[in-house]
Amino acid sequence: QEQLEQEDLCHFFNNLSSTSNAAITTATANSETTFVKRSYIEKQYPFELATFFLYQKDFDRSKYYIQYAKEQFLHHWSQLSRLSEYGRKNAIQLIQPYHELDHFLAFLEQNLPLLKSLENRYLTNNKHDTDTRDVFLQRIHDDLLSQWTLPDDIRSSICTWDDIITNRALFLDILDDLIGGPRMSFTSRLKATEFDPLLIDYKVQSSLDMAYCALRQRNFKLALTKLNDTR
Repeated sequence: QEQLEQEDLCHFFNNLSSTSNAAITTATANSETTFVKRSYIEKQYPFELATFFLYQKDFDRSKYYIQYAKEQFLHHWSQLSRLSEYGRKNAIQLIQPYHELDHFLAFLEQNLPLLKSLENRYLTNNKHDTDTRDVFLQRIHDDLLSQWTLPDDIRSSICTWDDIITNRALFLDILDDLIGGPRMSFTSRLKATEFDPLLIDYKVQSSLDMAYCALRQRNFKLALTKLNDTR
């Protein structure tokens, strides 16, 4: 019975990426889906749901699930014994990805009007509106990029590194979509010269950082894979 439930759960998450947005929303909003109960999914995978709804640009629902994930973490942490060093070590690695997702949602909420103005600037190729560009680049540097510290090379697991690097790439892709997306790069010379290099440079540097971490942890195959990603 447990194996069947696990297979149903895998089937459910596979359908998250293959069905339409309307079908996904219906499936997750329904109190009892054909695969698993909504309460079980929310309890076991709140962070994954927060990330998924961020990808769908449903920021309110993403914010709800990341708050629920933080509550679940605090509840789990309070039940860990002080002698459970392994359990506390694994649990504490969840703090950074949880915080960064929550912080990114707050950044979006505060800067949506600015992102809309930047999109209009790129849409019209308005070279004279440098104030919008300067404010955006300043905020993304001060409020996002400079706040993103790297996990520890040795103590943090590769899984933690992968979660953080993948989520940061998703955050930048969300920003890219909000200011026009890849299509805008073909029609807007401004976007191709101002924002796209920042996006590419950060992703390349993140792959190099993870390659160095994998090398320090003697995971040479992963290190080579990440180096190949930078080409």
